[in-house]
Amino acid sequence: MFMIRIRTFLFFILITGCAFGQEVLTIEQDSNYVKKEDCYAFHYIDKDFSLSRDVKIASLKGTCFNNGEQSLVTLFNTFWSRANFYGANSFRIDSITYLFAICTIYISIH
Repeated sequence: MFMIRIRTFLFFILITGCAFGQEVLTIEQDSNYVKKEDCYAFHYIDKDFSLSRDVKIASLKGTCFNNGEQSLVTLFNTFWSRANFYGANSFRIDSITYLFAICTIYISIH
């Protein structure tokens, strides 16, 4: 009986967290980078564009429950806000994965 309650409770936490939550984490950050100016733009960098002269400021991981376009818009806006906070004005998508209805996106900000 006790194990059934624990399983039910854990299932409830998992579903509630996925249904209403999104998360953006900073995976790695260049500790030597100093923010030079406030940024307001957030431009996509194509994978074929050379970044040899650009500084990678950080890598971000975003996770959200994929229940439509609004979830991705909210996640993008959170990426944008976090990138501008670090002084970045552009990004490159490193990977996108789906596990059931959970979408995880890794980006590099420059």
